[in-house]
Amino acid sequence: MKKHRSTSPTSKRMTRKAALAELFQLRTDWYLALSHAQFEAAFEQRNRTSEALRVVTRMVLGPRRPGQFTLPCAVCYGRYAEEIVYEQGKTLSTWCCTSCRDRLREEGKLHESVTQEQETNPL
Repeated sequence: MKKHRSTSPTSKRMTRKAALAELFQLRTDWYLALSHAQFEAAFEQRNRTSEALRVVTRMVLGPRRPGQFTLPCAVCYGRYAEEIVYEQGKTLSTWCCTSCRDRLREEGKLHESVTQEQETNPL
């Protein structure tokens, strides 16, 4: 008797974009769990992990358009990040797609002075 093989490359309970978000969160949690010395010692492993995530990101999100970063949006993971925003209550900036930036702005969750300055004086 032949075993039935699923034609779907992903679980029916998780989309590819949800899986991508989980992988990036796993990496973030790993980084936070490391001491400074462990973080420094894991330099090569961090580089390999980052490259692997870039490959998986391209597989899930497809080719980038000009102006998009190589990382997915850290809010939705459904599109490539296009800019860096500063969310209220966070000490680090957020890589963000334009749609999520607009939503966060509408919800009043951005430090507007920093974000607007960045928009008028890009790097």
